[in-house]
Amino acid sequence: MKKRKVAVTGGIGCGKTAVINLIKQMGFSVCSADKAYAEILKKESFKNKIKQEFGDVIDEKGDLNRKMLADIVFNDDKKLQRLNEITHPAITLQLSLHMDSCSDDTVFAEVPLLFETGFEKYFDKVIVVTRPLSDRIEAILERDKLSVEEIHKRINAQFDYGSLNKKEYIFIENNGNIDDLKDKVKEVLNEIKA
Repeated sequence: MKKRKVAVTGGIGCGKTAVINLIKQMGFSVCSADKAYAEILKKESFKNKIKQEFGDVIDEKGDLNRKMLADIVFNDDKKLQRLNEITHPAITLQLSLHMDSCSDDTVFAEVPLLFETGFEKYFDKVIVVTRPLSDRIEAILERDKLSVEEIHKRINAQFDYGSLNKKEYIFIENNGNIDDLKDKVKEVLNEIKA
């Protein structure tokens, strides 16, 4: 039987991680593009490529300084595009390896930049997590300690999820508490299992 691959995506601060964690708690196999990215960041060849392209963004421990890199790319559209051209194929490959190694017949993956990369075509279904803008800003402020201006820059640099066809994808509106979100995730999982 063919393995079913389901992506979980949405804009920054929408609650993708909360949704993927709930899916995991409910006994499903989950993978993460962020985890795949973290593995790639350990590779010297990848770090050298980033250094060549964006200058010395490596810290004294030999790790990529993600804050420094973010400051560079979120202030220059061409540099952001270039970073995406370098990172997305590597992340896509690493994530695919993770998903293929899962023994379950349905596997879920948290993929933040799904539509930006055109990666949605590799999935059988896509869950899009949405959330009111004010709640997103509040969540990012709490989590990432960014300024409101920096948050708006990042949100504006992302894909417009409001432009998606509502019939083509599964939407979860994250606009309540965690129990409310859990109920919505259960409903979606039952729909996918059916």
